[in-house]
Amino acid sequence: MKNLIIIFLLVFSYSCTKKESLSSCVELEYETIFSLTENTSYCLPDGIEIITKEFIDGRCPCTADCIWEGEFVFNLTVISEEVEIEYVFHELLLEDNLALDDLSFSLIEIENLTDCPPITDFSKINFKFIVNK
Repeated sequence: MKNLIIIFLLVFSYSCTKKESLSSCVELEYETIFSLTENTSYCLPDGIEIITKEFIDGRCPCTADCIWEGEFVFNLTVISEEVEIEYVFHELLLEDNLALDDLSFSLIEIENLTDCPPITDFSKINFKFIVNK
């Protein structure tokens, strides 16, 4: 009976500490351009997972006079075997090194961007990214 209780506690503690991920995962290769979509999980060959949480259109609205054009912001979670990092990628950086395993995350181009900001439905926009190591 003691062994059964110990096994139960070990399984329960592991399930509580396991990193959260989405049910399905889009398989990616390094150095391959892909389209980043909101609320999607991407898995790299070495087990690193990138989860897109939220896209924000922080660009200047068409009806306003702004001193700065603004940018898109992408809220991501990057998960490896031992670490989970909340990460914010800013469009104007174009490329940024993730603080995990020497990864580099780059915005290549934005396609189908026709609507006046701010955009709330990102399904029609194609954000092309690449992950390098």
